[in-house]
Amino acid sequence: MKLRSLTLCLFILALSFTAGAREKSGGEGEGLQKSAIIGEIKRIAVNRINLPLENNGDVGQSGASWFPNGQESLSFLFAGGPAMSGYVNGDLRTAWMASASRQYETQPGRTGSAPDDPLAKFYIVDNRKDSFGSAAYVDWANAVALGADYQDLDGNGSYDPNTDRPDILGDYTMWCVYNDGTPASARTELGTLPMGIDVLQTVWAFERSDPLGNVVFIRYRIVNANPSTDIDDFIFTAWVDPDLGDHLDDLIGCDIEPSLGYIYNDGDDNQYGSSPPAFGIDFFQGPIVESPGDTAYLARGPYFGVEAVPHYRNLPLTSFMYYIQSDPTLGDPANAQEARNYQEGGIDRLGDPVDPSLYGTGGEATSDSNYFYNGDPVAGTGWLDTRPTDKRFMMNTGPFQLAAGDTQDVVVAYIVSRGANALNSLSTLRTHDILAQAAYDNNFLAAPPLPPVNAYVEEKNNAVEFTIDLRAQREYGLQQDIVGQVGWEGIQIYQVRTDDFDSETVNGFDNIRLLATYDLNNEFGNLYVDTDQGRVLVSNGFGNLDSSDVYGVEFPTLRFTVTEDAFTGEPLINYTSYNFAIVPYGLNVDLATLNENTTTADDYVLPGGIFGKPLQTGRFTVMPGGSENVPFGSSEASRVAGISEGRLSVEVLDPDAVKGDTYQVSFFGNGNYWKIDNQTTGTNVLDSLTFQAVDQNTVSFPVVDGVAFQLYDVADSLKSVAVTADSVWLQGNKLSGFGDSLLFNWGFDLAVYAQNNPSIERVGINVNTQKQDYFPVRLVVDTAPSAATQAYYYTRNQQLFLANFYGGLVNSTVSAFDMSDPNNPRQLNILYNALNGELLFTPGNTNLIMVMNTDYNTGDVYNPNGGREFREDVYMVANLELATGAGLGASQMIFDVTPSRPNNDEVVYEVATADLLPVQSEEEKQDMLGMVNIVPNPYYAYSAYEESYDAPVLKFTHLSGPATIRIFNLAGQLVKTIEKTDSAVETSWDLRNEVGLRIASGMYIAHIEVRGVGEKVLKFGVIQREDRIDRF
Repeated sequence: MKLRSLTLCLFILALSFTAGAREKSGGEGEGLQKSAIIGEIKRIAVNRINLPLENNGDVGQSGASWFPNGQESLSFLFAGGPAMSGYVNGDLRTAWMASASRQYETQPGRTGSAPDDPLAKFYIVDNRKDSFGSAAYVDWANAVALGADYQDLDGNGSYDPNTDRPDILGDYTMWCVYNDGTPASARTELGTLPMGIDVLQTVWAFERSDPLGNVVFIRYRIVNANPSTDIDDFIFTAWVDPDLGDHLDDLIGCDIEPSLGYIYNDGDDNQYGSSPPAFGIDFFQGPIVESPGDTAYLARGPYFGVEAVPHYRNLPLTSFMYYIQSDPTLGDPANAQEARNYQEGGIDRLGDPVDPSLYGTGGEATSDSNYFYNGDPVAGTGWLDTRPTDKRFMMNTGPFQLAAGDTQDVVVAYIVSRGANALNSLSTLRTHDILAQAAYDNNFLAAPPLPPVNAYVEEKNNAVEFTIDLRAQREYGLQQDIVGQVGWEGIQIYQVRTDDFDSETVNGFDNIRLLATYDLNNEFGNLYVDTDQGRVLVSNGFGNLDSSDVYGVEFPTLRFTVTEDAFTGEPLINYTSYNFAIVPYGLNVDLATLNENTTTADDYVLPGGIFGKPLQTGRFTVMPGGSENVPFGSSEASRVAGISEGRLSVEVLDPDAVKGDTYQVSFFGNGNYWKIDNQTTGTNVLDSLTFQAVDQNTVSFPVVDGVAFQLYDVADSLKSVAVTADSVWLQGNKLSGFGDSLLFNWGFDLAVYAQNNPSIERVGINVNTQKQDYFPVRLVVDTAPSAATQAYYYTRNQQLFLANFYGGLVNSTVSAFDMSDPNNPRQLNILYNALNGELLFTPGNTNLIMVMNTDYNTGDVYNPNGGREFREDVYMVANLELATGAGLGASQMIFDVTPSRPNNDEVVYEVATADLLPVQSEEEKQDMLGMVNIVPNPYYAYSAYEESYDAPVLKFTHLSGPATIRIFNLAGQLVKTIEKTDSAVETSWDLRNEVGLRIASGMYIAHIEVRGVGEKVLKFGVIQREDRIDRF
C-alpha cells in the first residue's frame, strides 16, 4: 500500500509537467497532431445534438460530439468537414478538412488574410433572445465585412444592427469563413497547391423535442476567390468519420433517392447499450449546373425567400464512398489523386473499378457502384454492409464548374436518431429525415421554440419546491410552423435518474419518470401519436390548468413540491443530487385530428407528435436540504396606513437576488389597482397590477428582486348578518335577487353591489361608495309604537320612485345606525316605498328599504322638489318579508350587517427585505469557508458520484452560496472557470477545460471565491483513467 501511494505521488508530479495528447487506439499509435494554425472552437447545442465546430471547417473535435446532448460519454462523431477538389489550369488540387486522416487544408478567414485574424471567428445569433441592437447584431457587422448576408430592412444598402437583420436560419445560427490557403508547410500528404477557395459556412439548429430537434443544418457557400481563373470539375464532399459509441461495430449505407448517407450499428453497443443511434447526412441542396428546361432552387431561409434559377438543376448525391484506415484497397488516401478517386465514386483508392459483389452482401456486378451499400438494411434486401468496423464515409456531389468569382451553395444536414435497437434507429433516422426535408422544402420557416420554463427552486428539508412562472408560455400564442400552427398546451415535470435526459432507459433501468402534467383546460384533451407499436397516449388531458388562472392574472404561477424519489419510492435524502426537468409542451392545432378510437370528444392524434423542448433544456439539478445554509425567509408585511382585512405576505424565492431594500405596496382606483415602489431607491418597480388573491392557496404573484409579493384580499361583499331577537319573524325576500344570496336569504346588500341588479335597476341608484368608506350597519325593526322613528317614503308598493309619488316623512318601524363606534352609534336616514308609508312585510313584497349614508334628519331633506337626490346617498338596501307562518311580531328584531374590509386606496403595506436576509457573523462565515472541500482528492480515475465510465465527476462541496471557481495548472495557466450562480451547497466539474476537452493528469490549484463569505485556495490531484478515444 505504501509503494502504491508513493508511485501515485510520483506519477502525479510527473504528469503535472506534461500535456495530455489524445489519439485513437487501434491504429499506428500516433497522436493526432494538429497544425499550428490558430482556431476557435464553439458548440451548437440547442437540441439533442451537441456538436463542436472549429472555424477552419473541422467538425467533431476528436469524438467530443455528443448525443444525446448532455451525455458527454456518448459520442456519435469523431470528425467531419468539407473535402473539395478540382482542376486549376489542368492541375489537380485539393482542399480537404479530414482531421481523422490528418488532412488540414483549410484555415480561418478569407483568402489572403492571416489565419489568426481576430475577426476570423464565429459570429453567433441566438434568435431566442437576440434582437435589433443586441451585441450579437452589432457583432454581425464584422461578419458582413467578411461576406455574410443580412436583410437590408431599411433599404439603404449598408448594414445597421438597429434596423437590419443578420442571416438567421434557425433558433441558433453560427457563421464563419475559412479558405484553402493553408501554407505548404502545414498541408499534409495530399500536398497540392491551394485552389483559391473561400467557404462561408452557416450552421443552424432548432430547439425542439420533435424530430427536428435531432438535426443540425450546414450551408457551405463555396466561393472561387480567384478573380480570373476557373476551377474545373469541382467536386464537393461532406466527409465524416462517425463513431456510434464503440467505433468497431459500425455499418454504413445510403438511400439514393433522398441523397441520404448513414451509419448504424450491427447490434448492441458497449457504450450506447441495446439502443445505439443511427447517424446520417442528407444533401438537401446541391450545387447547380446548367440543364435547359429545368429549374434549380436555392433556399435562403425565411427572411430571404427561395431563389428560382431557370434552366439549371440542383445536383443530388452523385456518389457515396467510404474508406478504412490502413485497409489495402480502401485505405486513407496517400495523395491527391487517391483522394480524388474517392470523390468520383465507383472506383477504389487506386482508381480501379469497384466490384460490388466483393463488398458486403447482396452486391452484384450490375449494382450501382457509385453508391456503396445502397440496399435496405431494415428489410434485409439489396447491397448491404456486413463488415462492422471503423469507417469514414463521403457524401459526394459533382463535378461542376466553379468559374472565377462564382459562388455555389450546398446545404446538408447532420441527423442523429435513436430507436429501440440498431435497425429501428435507422428506421427512425429515415423518418426524421423526412421532417428535415420538409423544413428545407418550407425554406426553414419553423415555429420558434416554446420559451423555457423559469422556475425558482427551494431545497427544503427532504423536499424540493419549484415555483414556476408561466408568463413566457402564456405569451407564445399561435406560431406558424413548417405545416400548420403550433401553440402552447401545458407543462410537464419529470425526474431523471441519470445525466442522460433523452433515454427512457439506461442500462436496463427506467431513467425518466413523469411526475406531473399541467394541461390547459381547453378543447384538446388526451393527446396520442401513432408509432410502430400502435397508437400511444403521450399526454393526459387533465385540464388541471384553468385558463382563467393563466390568462386572467398578471403573473400566472404554479408551485410543485417533490418529497419522494420517483424511482425508489423513498423520501428525498438531504444533500443528495437529484435531476428534474420542467418543460413546456404544445401541439400543432391545425394537424391535430380527432381520435376515432375513443369515445371522448376531445381526444386528438398528433401526426407530428408533441411540439416541445428537449428535457435537457428544462434541467434542474437540485439537492434537498441545500437551502438550509441560505434560509428562504418569509413574513407578513406591515400595514402602515389604512384599514383592511387583506394582507401582504412576502416570501424569498431567490436569495441571491434579494437587495435588502424597503418596498411599499399602495392602491388606487378604489383598491382595484396596486403598485410596488422601492422606497430605498425612490423608484416604481411595478404599476397598475390588478390581481389580488382571495384563495389563500394561490401563488400567482410578482417576484421583485427575488421576493414574491403575495397580496391577498377579501371578497368585496357583505361579510355577515347577525340577528338578535326573542323570536325571528322576518326573513329575507329572495325574490329581490340581491347579489349576496348567502346572507339572510338575499335580504341585504350594499347599494354599490346591488344597484345594477335587474330587479331594482329601475330605481336608478347611482352611488360610488369607496371601499375605505364601508361601515357596519344595525337595522332595527320594532313594531312597538314607542319605538317609531321617521323615514322618507314613496307612495307605491312597486319600486317606482318618481317625484309625484313622494310621500314625505312618516313614522316607521325601521331605523338604522352606523356602528363604526359601537359606543356612539350614528343614526342614519331611511327611505323606502310603501303604499301608505307602512311596511307590512307581506311575503313577496317589493318594498325596498334603503339605508342612507347621511345623518338622521327629519327636515325633509330628500324632498325631490328642491331637496337632495337620494339615489347618490344610498349605502345599503334591504328587502324583508314575514317568515313562513309568522305575523307582524311585537318583539324587536335587530340585524347587525357587517361588510368586508377589502384593500382600498388608503391602505399601504411596507416590506423591509433586509429583515429577510440571513445574518451571518464573521466567525460563522469563516467556519463555512473552512468546510469548503474538493472530493475526491486526489481524483484517482474514479469517484463515487459517477454513473458512466466516460463521465468523470469531481465535486466542490460546502459552498454556502454563489461562487466562482478558477482552476489553474502548476504553470499558472487558467484551465477552467466555473461560475456557480445558485444557492446549492455543491457543484460538479467534469474534468474538461473551457473548450470541452479532458484535462491532463496532474496537480491543479483551485481558487474558490464564495461571494459574501471569502476566498480559499486548495490543491488537488487528478489521475485520468484510460481515455476511450479508441475511434478512427
